[in-house]
Amino acid sequence: MNSDMTDPPIESLSITFPFFILGMLGMSVAGILMVTMGNELFVSHWLPKTIGLVHTITLGFIGITMVGALIQVSPVVGGCRLPLWRVAYFEQIVLSTGIASLLLSLLMSPLPQAGGIGLFFLGVGFTSFSLRALVGLAKSSSPHNSRRGMFIALFSLIALVTLGVLMTKGYAGDRFPDPPGSRGLWIQLHLTFAILGWIGALIMSVSWQVLPMFYLTPDPPKDLGRLSISLVMLGVSAPMGFFMVGIKSGNLDGSLMAWAALPAVIAVWGIEPIQSLLLIRERRRKRPDASLLGWIFGLSTGIFTLFAVVITLIWPTETLKQLVGWLALWGWASMIIHAMLHRIIPFLVWYSRFSPLVGMKKGVKIPSMRKLLPDQISRRGILLHFGTTVFGAGAILLASDQLFRMTGILILFVAGNLMFSIFKVLTTSVPRIN
Repeated sequence: MNSDMTDPPIESLSITFPFFILGMLGMSVAGILMVTMGNELFVSHWLPKTIGLVHTITLGFIGITMVGALIQVSPVVGGCRLPLWRVAYFEQIVLSTGIASLLLSLLMSPLPQAGGIGLFFLGVGFTSFSLRALVGLAKSSSPHNSRRGMFIALFSLIALVTLGVLMTKGYAGDRFPDPPGSRGLWIQLHLTFAILGWIGALIMSVSWQVLPMFYLTPDPPKDLGRLSISLVMLGVSAPMGFFMVGIKSGNLDGSLMAWAALPAVIAVWGIEPIQSLLLIRERRRKRPDASLLGWIFGLSTGIFTLFAVVITLIWPTETLKQLVGWLALWGWASMIIHAMLHRIIPFLVWYSRFSPLVGMKKGVKIPSMRKLLPDQISRRGILLHFGTTVFGAGAILLASDQLFRMTGILILFVAGNLMFSIFKVLTTSVPRIN
C-alpha cells in the first residue's frame, strides 16, 4: 500500500491540533459546569449531572486529547504508525459529535435520544481509532514494554465503550442489563476499564518512553515494567471475571469486584509513579522545566490517589468516592496530559515548520522549542492546574459550594492558558529563506 495512505505525516498539524483544541473546549465546559452548578454536581455520584461532569473530563478532555496525541507519538511509544491516517479527520467529527450528544443527554435530562446518538458516534469513533492502532501495533516488532501496555489500553478502550453502549438503556429510562439492581456494578466495571485499563495503562506506556526522551531520565527497569503490565491485566480482568460469574449465579458482589481491581490500582498509582519519580530525580538534564513540574505534581497525586482508594475500600463513603474520582481524573491523569501537551505542542510545530530550515542558510535564526513556548507560560498553566486540584479536593471534603465554583473559575483559566499556548506556537512566524 502507498505510504501516503498508511503513514501519518507529522508535518500535517491538521491531524493532531483539532483534537487538542477540542480537548481545551471540553475542559472549558467542565469549568463552566462547576461555576454555574457548584455543589449540585457533587451531591451524589449517581446524578446524571455528576456523570456528565465526569464524562466532560474523561471524554471531553482526556479521551479526545489522548487520541490526538497517540496518532503522532505512537511511532515512538509503540514502535508503529497508525494505518489510514486520513481516517483521523473522520474520527475528529464523529468523536466530537458523540461527546456533545452524550453530554446533552446527561446535563439536559430528559434527552435519552441524544444519549443513544452520542454513544453510537463514540462507539464508531473509538472503535475506528482502536482498530487502526491495534493494526499498527500488530505490525510492530518493538520488544518494548510500552507496546504491550498500549495493547492493554486499547483493548480496555474497546471494553469500556462496549459497556457504555450496553448501559445506555439504563439511562434512557429502561432498567440496566440483567440482573436487576446491578446498576452500580455495571458502572464500577466501566470505570475499572476506563481509569485503570485505558488511561492507566496508556500513561504508563507513554511515561516509559517520554521521560527518557524529553527529560533524559534513565530507562525504566524492564522487569518492573513487565510486573506493572501483569498487575494491570489482572486488575481489569479479575473484576470482569467476578462480574460474569455473578451474572450467571445471580450473586454479584461489588466489594469483591472492587478489591479484585487492587493489583491494577497498585501498579497505576503505586509502582509506576514511584518508579517515575525516582527516575526523574536521576535525570541528566537538571535544568528547571515547567512540563516536568507537571509530571511531578501528577505522579505525586497518583500516590495520594492510591492511599485514598485503599481508605475508600475500607470505609466507602460518598465523599471519599468523589475524592478518589477527582484526584484520579483531574489531579493525576489530566495533570500528566497537560504536562505532556506543553512538550508535544511545540515539538510538533517545530518539527513541521522549522526543522526543514536547519542548515539551509547561514544567518537564519531558527527558534528553539523553548522559544516557541516560553517556560513561564507553561509554568503558569501547571501551577493553575495544581491549584484547581487542591481547591477541588477541599471543596469535596468541606462540601463547599463557593470552593466548587472557585475551582471552576480556575479550570477556565487553565483551559485559556492552554489555548493561548496553542495559539502562540501556531502563530510563530517562519523565517524567510532568500
